[in-house]
Amino acid sequence: MRIADFLRLSRRTACVGLLHTLACNCETGADASDGTNEDGSSAGSTTTQGVAPDTDPGRVTLHRLNRAEYNNTIRDLLGESLDPASEFPAEDPSFGFDNIADVLNISPLQFELYARAAEQVTEAALKIAVVDPVRTHFEAENVFQSTGGECCGGFWNLWSDGTVSATYDAPAKAEYELSFRAFGQQAGDELPHLAVEVDGLLVYEVDVAETEDAPGTYNTVFELGEGSHQVALAFTNDFYDPDNELDRNLLIDWFEIEGPFGAEEGINEMRDQIVICDPTSEGDAPCLRAVLERFVPLAWRRPLKSGELESLEGFLDVAYDHNQGFEAALQMSLTAVLSSPHFLFRVELDEQPDSTEAHLLDDYELASRLAYFLWSSMPDGELFDLAAAGELASKAEIERQVDRMIDDPKSVSLVDNLAGQWLYIRALDNVFKDVYTFPDFDDELRASMRSERELFFRTFLDEDRSMSELLDATDTFVDGRLADFYGIADVSGSEFRRVDISGYPRRGVLTQAGLLTVLAHPATTSPVRRGKWVLDQLLCQPPPPPPADADIASLEPAEGETMKDVLAQHREDPVCASCHNLMDPIGLGFEHYDGIGRWRDTDLGQTIDVSGELPTTGEPFNSATEMAALLAQDEAFPRCTARKVVTYALGRGLFDADEAHLDAIVHTYAAGGYRLRDLIRAVATSDIFRMRRGEAR
Repeated sequence: MRIADFLRLSRRTACVGLLHTLACNCETGADASDGTNEDGSSAGSTTTQGVAPDTDPGRVTLHRLNRAEYNNTIRDLLGESLDPASEFPAEDPSFGFDNIADVLNISPLQFELYARAAEQVTEAALKIAVVDPVRTHFEAENVFQSTGGECCGGFWNLWSDGTVSATYDAPAKAEYELSFRAFGQQAGDELPHLAVEVDGLLVYEVDVAETEDAPGTYNTVFELGEGSHQVALAFTNDFYDPDNELDRNLLIDWFEIEGPFGAEEGINEMRDQIVICDPTSEGDAPCLRAVLERFVPLAWRRPLKSGELESLEGFLDVAYDHNQGFEAALQMSLTAVLSSPHFLFRVELDEQPDSTEAHLLDDYELASRLAYFLWSSMPDGELFDLAAAGELASKAEIERQVDRMIDDPKSVSLVDNLAGQWLYIRALDNVFKDVYTFPDFDDELRASMRSERELFFRTFLDEDRSMSELLDATDTFVDGRLADFYGIADVSGSEFRRVDISGYPRRGVLTQAGLLTVLAHPATTSPVRRGKWVLDQLLCQPPPPPPADADIASLEPAEGETMKDVLAQHREDPVCASCHNLMDPIGLGFEHYDGIGRWRDTDLGQTIDVSGELPTTGEPFNSATEMAALLAQDEAFPRCTARKVVTYALGRGLFDADEAHLDAIVHTYAAGGYRLRDLIRAVATSDIFRMRRGEAR
């Protein structure tokens, strides 16, 4: 039996375990709704009668790893970035994020993709680096032939132009020697011509003078990179003269490839990290046990339970039964580990699933919550050690770990995934702009816009900045391309520099070109999108959805009109006015910035008037920067920021029973001067993060 067959067995084993765990989760009453509303009206609400709001920490559905979490976990588990989740389907967002447990379900197709990824990952991780030359033999009659037939005692007769070819897996980048045995049926004024091609490129050619009485053997040497290559031997000059019974053919007996020669000594760091013993000296079974005892608790993010190790060790007997050995058993067992629901899901199970009494998570569950909150990945060694010692649960230790983890480079996940979704940084990657309207918008400018936003948000993690500066800061980051776009002098080249923009009409994230580009149509601005985004993402006061039959096509001013005129006419319809009276004044405040965030004084020849009032407070403004300053002081902004961070941290929406916890978090956040680290510490030490409960039935 091939290793691939073993992997199919392990896939079935893992699938049975997955179905069992999902069934257990349903028996404990885990939520399974889509959780699409933040007002508590969703069927996915986790409030429970009989539990006081100020003591109810809620609960989270069995939480599948999303694509980012899966890739990061594989990276930290194996020590190398393999990016296996790049082929997975995108997650459906809910409550603004793609890590919401209620919608991270799994389909048979998704499980097949997970199982396939597990196979590929374990194959790469366990690959033994080959440095000694090995000869691989191919019989011509047993490989792919484009033409011809078998002839002359095992030769393959290419009786017209064509090839014999095979796939060769080069174990390392090095030189390889190709040998082949052939002869020609001679005719015409040329010898049969043979060309050797590797991946479609000519590497060797020869005229074959030998005949059937004494076939010749030929050799050539060429370089190959590591991986699969298509090697073909081609007959290129067929000749046939039936009138004179002349027929030139090329006949090939076999070919073989030997190598690698001169390869650098092979090192597979992933294998060295996993295989911590030598089965030849220590024995197959003891070595497999040693590997699993170390690897499985890391992969499953908790200690092993009774019977789990023995179940995985059973793959060694399966391997022996099919004339395989340690390597096959190891790959099969690790594939099962990475296909298991204990790896694919963040499992938190209650000993008393029907009890609504709040209780602390165990230290391993808390370690996972912290790691996936701050790193979108598995816990590291220090978190595991603290969990094993039972020392993680104290608030003082959690605060210390939060600071350590934010200072770790892996906290870039807060930029990529928290800010990336909350502030629409990710959305910039998929923006399309009309090339005739905005010919300057290209991938280079797109990349500069994204980098500005990422670097700017990072300062709120690394520096003690008040989050009010997210909206009214007078600094940003630009390279030469973005500086020219903004009209900022004395900046050139590809390196980003922090610059003072107090003399420019830009403040904080709201006037960064990347956000304004996302919140616009392909050829025009969109005050509606821009206004709705501010209400939804910064104030958590989203307008109600439009009626099902509402015309939501983009609005374009006619000659002599401004966008303000068009929207004023739009609001004359009572059906539209209730929402647009909220969105339009804010969105129109950004009209000085075109569809890619570039400053302009006029639109279609008409002077732009951005004066208005905040619909939430009634305060007037005459520019986007004035509006940004008002929003920065709006008491709804810090509470909304806290709501977004808590939602992301928990992987679920917030409901009525959560408001008391949110109040406490906001109080701590405010007392520290609205700094992001203080907010993250407050979330991580809150009861809503450290505790959970069961579900009454």
